[in-house]
Amino acid sequence: MSGVGISCFNPKQKQYPIINAIDAAKDSKSKEDAKFCNSGSLQANKVKGKVVYCLGSWGTEATVKEIGGIGTVIEYDNYPDVAQIFIAPATVVNHSI
Repeated sequence: MSGVGISCFNPKQKQYPIINAIDAAKDSKSKEDAKFCNSGSLQANKVKGKVVYCLGSWGTEATVKEIGGIGTVIEYDNYPDVAQIFIAPATVVNHSI
């Protein structure tokens, strides 16, 4: 996945930067947990104000929002071509965005 930001359909609206959860890991030991956005694995200062890209399951968006993230893009292992954005709940996007 690549991109600069996500806009909610109106190009005049604010765009939010995207960070891969692995890049927001607290330390090298927590990178495996961070890629799933597990609680306690992410640095709040790297996540604050951003959309975080995670591998995961339901509930990871709450972890990101608790530490100041704007939302999450979650890729599910069992559906590799689909990701969901949790800024606007239930929005499904193609993984190749």
